[in-house]
Amino acid sequence: MKVLVPSIAGSMLNHDKVRLEIEPITPEQLKTEVGNEVVVNYVRHPSTVQLLQSLLPNMQQASSPEYHINANDTVYMVSLANRAPTPGAEVSVQNLSQLVIYRVRVLV
Repeated sequence: MKVLVPSIAGSMLNHDKVRLEIEPITPEQLKTEVGNEVVVNYVRHPSTVQLLQSLLPNMQQASSPEYHINANDTVYMVSLANRAPTPGAEVSVQNLSQLVIYRVRVLV
């Protein structure tokens, strides 16, 4: 399964021992890697979701609020390239250059 998440939280790791390999990728690489496959989205930020939908037409919103990393999944972490100027401030994402994308591989 291919999955989009906004961050990696400790609660996502359901293994005794896990190594994660995290590599930055471009939006073009993400689009190529996902291709026509369905990707499950756990990102909730509205303008980020809209932008991702334009890049990944087969993106589906997750049916549950929590995700647990599985060894066979390909996880893509998508977040803002820069923090909001003030904590909790709403940031409108207008283009892909405002995002950073990482491919996360699980090495159990």
